[in-house]
Amino acid sequence: MRNTFNNPKSIVSFIIILVFAFAIRMFFFSCAIGGNDEELNKAVLAADASGYHRYALNILNNGLIIEFEPKRTPGYPLFLAFIYRVFGVNLKVAAFFQYLLDFSAIFIIFLIARAIFRSNKIPLIAASLYAINPTYMYYSSRLISEPLFVFMFSLAVLSFVVGLKKNRIFWLAASGFIFGVATLIKPAYSFIPIVLSFIMLVSKDKFRKKVKLFLITIIFFVIPLSAWQARNLYFYGYYELYSNKGHFLHNRCVAEAIAYSENITFKEAFKKQTSGPAKKIKNRFERSKKYQALAKEYILKNPKTYLYVHLKGLKKFFFKEPKIPDRIKLFGMDLEKKEMPWIILFSQLYLEYLFFTVGIIFIFCRKDEKYARIYVLFVVMTLIIVASGASARGLTRYRYPLVPFYLVISSKGMFEAFNFLRKRLKSRP
Repeated sequence: MRNTFNNPKSIVSFIIILVFAFAIRMFFFSCAIGGNDEELNKAVLAADASGYHRYALNILNNGLIIEFEPKRTPGYPLFLAFIYRVFGVNLKVAAFFQYLLDFSAIFIIFLIARAIFRSNKIPLIAASLYAINPTYMYYSSRLISEPLFVFMFSLAVLSFVVGLKKNRIFWLAASGFIFGVATLIKPAYSFIPIVLSFIMLVSKDKFRKKVKLFLITIIFFVIPLSAWQARNLYFYGYYELYSNKGHFLHNRCVAEAIAYSENITFKEAFKKQTSGPAKKIKNRFERSKKYQALAKEYILKNPKTYLYVHLKGLKKFFFKEPKIPDRIKLFGMDLEKKEMPWIILFSQLYLEYLFFTVGIIFIFCRKDEKYARIYVLFVVMTLIIVASGASARGLTRYRYPLVPFYLVISSKGMFEAFNFLRKRLKSRP
């Protein structure tokens, strides 16, 4: 494992991967920023991006506290505001930094695989799988939180794995702090302490040591979050991270169930959900709690309908058609019109899942894969919780931040599968 960078072939292979990854990302970047200002705004400020852009401008003009709604956390808007402060309000520069973060994540994914597997080839496979994944090139062209979150979350995972392997308090404390920063970027991942506690519980260390390491990790996790929670307590009376839980469950998830049961569009169901008396509650945290109560009431009254829509959402979460930039035209094919051979992208998705399964089987069948098993538990638990939280909405975008982490396991499966085939072919007379 430690000789990866002492092997000339591995070094050359990794450089080729990085060069290819950078080149293809710059191609996507050039497509995203091409055209006039109207086309640029449409590509870069699509969906949630316009809101993040507005929050970043508010931070620049008014400071962090003023005019910042509690439905968002400040992690990603602060990142954008910093870029705007240094380089001016330039969408092209902001998009370029998104691609740099995405490119940098390749190296971190490589290091994660290198930390948990003994083979020199598995980290290269993991880096390659991430490098060629079109999903991240698509989302990096938009000013949304996924690229920054993946970078920070992968850095936290790397620190956590290294901390467990080397039994170093520093790395575990660092992982806790970076997990906290990542949660400020995507607050839906505030459940991470639950996953970390389970991982440490199943480790073979003595109980007192487990408690000590867990407490250190969680204390440093809380540090970057506490200031924002204190801010929300001061302005809204609630020591909470964000106020969007009830809104999402009531206005998005239950709206999906209503759209299905009443045979109306989601937009009509969303309008129906957001036009009730709860909308008049000014405090967003109180409104969120009201929405949560209303959502639970609906789910208890209509469990079969909600379960059906929830299962449909899970299907979308894991298997929905991957997206790529609609402005790219390659070899005369208009991808927006789906002249792209989509079967290639679907094949990639299913192969990733297949090798993910193969990787898990090999990891749990071998006794010397201790840290790989811990990593599998972390990834699987996180996937389950995120998928459950995505609920009836089941948007594919909610899965994307976790793709790099299950690709590490897929790389193990791919390596073992091809290694098995190679041995079988050699054994033939």
